Amino acid sequence: MVIKVFDVIATAGIIALLYFVLPNSLKYPPETLMEKEKV
Repeated sequence: MVIKVFDVIATAGIIALLYFVLPNSLKYPPETLMEKEKV
C-alpha cells in the first residue's frame, strides 16, 4: 500500500516536472534561464 502510494506520487511529480520544465525550456533557452537566475 505505502509503496504504491509513493510510486504514484513519484510518477505524478515526474509528469508535473515534464509539463512545467519542457514548455519553459522550449520558450526560454538555458542561456536566458542562467541570465535570469544571475539577476
